[in-house]
Amino acid sequence: MVQAPSHLKRNLLIAAAIALIAVAVVVTVSSGGSRSTHGQAADSRTSAGVRRAAHGLIGDTVAYLGISRRQLSADRRAGRSLAQIADATSGRSATGLIETLVGARKTTLARAVASGTMTSAREAKALAKLQRSLTARVQRVPGARAGKATPSRT
Repeated sequence: MVQAPSHLKRNLLIAAAIALIAVAVVVTVSSGGSRSTHGQAADSRTSAGVRRAAHGLIGDTVAYLGISRRQLSADRRAGRSLAQIADATSGRSATGLIETLVGARKTTLARAVASGTMTSAREAKALAKLQRSLTARVQRVPGARAGKATPSRT
């Protein structure tokens, strides 16, 4: 029987060890690691909250404007800001859209104050920041860089 050189045996053992470690990592990651069931539930809630927040702005916008997501997307691709879309929608305005978006998030902050997880002073700061950021987002023209003045398209 022919024996393999020692460096080939060593390389084979190293490759086998790496493969074993890779399998262990994949199994650990796919099973959620060693986190408790409580940790997994918290992660699930956090992920759901992030998804709701991401889709909340769009959902609240289309609900206020009374248009479909497809129409909103087409208008945005055409280079129109949310403010321009709102002002062009009968019975709607950019100011009303901003108030709707802030109001939808205001209840979440109020609940945090009521539960004691947030102070009233912190809520006031958060609302002011929210008002500024949502106003900027509603007025932003798609494709425009932040901080740069761009002419509005009609």
